[in-house]
Amino acid sequence: MLILALVASLSMSSTSTLAAKIDNPWSKVKNPSTTPAESIGSPSAGCLQGAEELKQDTPGTLIMHPERHRNFAHPRLTQMLRDIGHERAGTKLSPLFIGDLSQARGGPTMSAHASHQTGLDADIGYAVIKKWNTKAPLKQRLKTPNAIMADAATTKVNKHFGPDQIELLRSIAERDAVDRILVNPAIKREICDRYSSDKSSEKWIRKLRPWYGHADHFHLRLLCAPGDKLCKQGADPLPEGNGCDATLSWWWSAEAKEETKKNAFKQQNPTMPVLPDECAAVLK
Repeated sequence: MLILALVASLSMSSTSTLAAKIDNPWSKVKNPSTTPAESIGSPSAGCLQGAEELKQDTPGTLIMHPERHRNFAHPRLTQMLRDIGHERAGTKLSPLFIGDLSQARGGPTMSAHASHQTGLDADIGYAVIKKWNTKAPLKQRLKTPNAIMADAATTKVNKHFGPDQIELLRSIAERDAVDRILVNPAIKREICDRYSSDKSSEKWIRKLRPWYGHADHFHLRLLCAPGDKLCKQGADPLPEGNGCDATLSWWWSAEAKEETKKNAFKQQNPTMPVLPDECAAVLK
């Protein structure tokens, strides 16, 4: 819903001012550690050692905000994004528009993001581009706007949301390493209306979880790597079924509106999380 997207957008601008007043050592480190890759802690209270940088010249991808230095992730995530980019490169499809991944050593950003701390999260933008110009200057390409896909205060998506966006979500959600994808509630409802009766689609639709905002992008999260013993998934396992039920309808209830206000307040007033003890060594 557009109003939720605007709340998120406003939160990002207001938290940037507040974040400047909070001493955050994690945002000051620009290089990853040289230790083996490992996600430590949870997405909202953790860190990342041995991160890998996703380069701006990766075929089929475009990092939308390189100035934030949040284009680092666990190598499992960067490899997946490269794979998806490779599938799109050389086609008529626009590249994968990548928002924030993680900082060089993970940790809190003290911005509207409470998660993105362990290198397993990626924001991926929706964009409506009829003809993508790969020869245009980088600065011009970075001005490509992410398109709003859901209308304000309705249960419906708008004219921009269609087969290309659905196919992108499906192709990512079907990957075994993906834990969940956070989408705007209206987008979840649209896909439920189209595919809920298709039993073969239940597995990937189940991974699409409604969440605040997300009208112009979706949030990808991977499962912890089997060998990362200090990694915590940070959320309950997905419930059975495809999620096209009363839990989805809740997002348009009076209670949901109150929760939206609380969520906006948290974004506007970030607090430093308590990180695992092991993160102190990662920061050094």
